[in-house]
Amino acid sequence: MKVTTVNISAEHLEHIFKLTDTNSDGLVDTLELGTMIAESYTRLDIPLSVGDWAGLMLALFNRIDINQDGFVSFTEVIQLFQL
Repeated sequence: MKVTTVNISAEHLEHIFKLTDTNSDGLVDTLELGTMIAESYTRLDIPLSVGDWAGLMLALFNRIDINQDGFVSFTEVIQLFQL
């Protein structure tokens, strides 16, 4: 089992990625990532303002979207978390 720099297996990251990729096109867009963030905060019962949500989503998306094509692929997720 390959482990990332944040001690999460690549298999677990792939599972999270597939859950986030709600249209199953192999890519995550800002809407899908934003939905995942909002649902996560709701499940954890952590308040998140619209401004904070937007800022968090854009900062995270821009960090993960390595090639800046407006979509996040699983390859980009793995590149981000590996040494």
